[in-house]
Amino acid sequence: MSTSTHGEKVLEIREMPAAWLLLSSYRHIESACLDAELIREKRHLEQVWTREALEGRWFGELRLATQVFIDACAARTTGSVTWRLRTGGADTRSITAGTPLYLRDREAWEEQAISAESAPFVRAAEPVLASVV
Repeated sequence: MSTSTHGEKVLEIREMPAAWLLLSSYRHIESACLDAELIREKRHLEQVWTREALEGRWFGELRLATQVFIDACAARTTGSVTWRLRTGGADTRSITAGTPLYLRDREAWEEQAISAESAPFVRAAEPVLASVV
């Protein structure tokens, strides 16, 4: 936000590649560490936080309450992102989270999920088979 020659506040978008990399990295790590519902609510509360700050209520209760929620999310957001920088852009190469929610061994997870899904049917079928024999 900047002030014009007549004293009005003007929102401007400026080029900021380093800030874009930092913010994008943080979003990547959040997506690996926080569940979808938490991220959805955090995005909403970030807008509330921004509105309260822009409208001069920095010490208001609502801004302080949203800050507590955002800080609680930040405490669980740890990791690193590797980028490949090129002229005019950047490509994400890796995302490593300190406490990830993502699967590291998808094959083992699929086997476990299939076993868990079929377990109630196997147990229910066993007594029926025993009584038929």
